[in-house]
Amino acid sequence: MEKLYIAPAFQSRGIGTYVLNTKCCQAAQRGLPTKLSVLTTNPADRFYKRAGFVLEAETLERRRFSKAVSTS
Repeated sequence: MEKLYIAPAFQSRGIGTYVLNTKCCQAAQRGLPTKLSVLTTNPADRFYKRAGFVLEAETLERRRFSKAVSTS
């Protein structure tokens, strides 16, 4: 399990996008989807949706997202 946290002072600079895209590419090279979860109170779910993740499941505490392996 890995976690991605970007300090508020460094958010909105493309750092999270770069790291997330790198991890997604590494998973795709192995033929694997990328999956993650975020607390329902965390606004980062908007970031993941913009990055192409789809909501798979939701509980009162967490939202679970996945991104399919890109065929392009």
